[in-house]
Amino acid sequence: MLALLLIIVVVFSYGSSFKISLLGIFSIFIFISSIFYTGIVSPLVVSTNSTNIFLTMAALLVYSLMIFGLSLIRIKHHINSLIFVRQLSASLVLVLFALLIVSELDFIPFLNRETLAMQNVGLIDNFTSIKDIELSINMNLFSPKVDLFYGEPSFLAVVIFASIGSFIIADSGLKTFGAKTFSETRSDRFERLSSLIPLIGIFILVYIQSLSSLIYTAVTLYFFINSRKTYKKSRLINLLFYLFLAIVAFSFSYEYFLYRITMEDSVSFIQRFGFLFEMNLIDWVIGLKDASRLPEFGIHNGVIFLITISGLGGLCYLFYLLRHAYKSAISIGLAPYAVLLILAIFSQNGGMFTPNKIVLLALILLPLVAVRSGKLSPSRSLSNYDS
Repeated sequence: MLALLLIIVVVFSYGSSFKISLLGIFSIFIFISSIFYTGIVSPLVVSTNSTNIFLTMAALLVYSLMIFGLSLIRIKHHINSLIFVRQLSASLVLVLFALLIVSELDFIPFLNRETLAMQNVGLIDNFTSIKDIELSINMNLFSPKVDLFYGEPSFLAVVIFASIGSFIIADSGLKTFGAKTFSETRSDRFERLSSLIPLIGIFILVYIQSLSSLIYTAVTLYFFINSRKTYKKSRLINLLFYLFLAIVAFSFSYEYFLYRITMEDSVSFIQRFGFLFEMNLIDWVIGLKDASRLPEFGIHNGVIFLITISGLGGLCYLFYLLRHAYKSAISIGLAPYAVLLILAIFSQNGGMFTPNKIVLLALILLPLVAVRSGKLSPSRSLSNYDS
């Protein structure tokens, strides 16, 4: 919630206006109409745990409109906003890296794998009791995975993935506009570390060792290398260095990766994608209206949740955001990367319209709207820009 408040302050600080097209109006209208229809006909599809469906619907609409609104704003100082996002995302990666080291060293009683694993109990869709987890730990039968959020290593992976993506987009935007970044204009040691941010993020993703983190590693490595379009000697050395890291990472992870994508009883895969194969064609059009068909373990994929509660309206909502991300990132050569970032955040877990998801999407959408605003600006001259 504190991060969401920061995002709101940033939007009001850098945003100058909103602009929406007829396509945007149509997309949000059909989405809201579909949500209301599902809420009236089958409220349990929207939320099986809500005691007040009206408040749940109101919160869902507010959060979804906040995400949608991020794609409509115009930035008045696009260079300054890109520098801010670049510094923010770099700070996030460094702070999470430091927290990960502290939790792995296990010298703070309340910040280690075991205590972080206890967060699982607090999840509304998790049926594991505290006694069961404590007994497993005491009997050395339970080895918690790397984690910092929600007892969910893959959620930590998508936070890192979004932070790296935000940094790469902001950094590419600054280079496209010919602006000098802080690391080139100041001697601050923190800013000198900025070139290592993608490398540190990739290291964390490999260390997490979840299927999601390994996929995000491959995507990040590919687009980070591919975004560098000049192949001078130093660039070539960096390219070979990152390829070496990729080979090393794959050599340690390929058995686990192959195991996860070939195993037939993968609980994680079934929870994320299993219900997709049980949906009927009509569900894709009007959403799911029979709550008895909901999977017993819930919907752990935000895209599927979006379709079940709003059908075609949800697809229009998602495609509009993806279209915005693609068109905004074309000028910096990262259009497919931006789309994959948005899809990854949407697909991670079922709670799509929540403060944490808004913050993650804002990390991607804010630098994208800054890039688009700079591209549409009548004058892209930096003569009045104070480094």
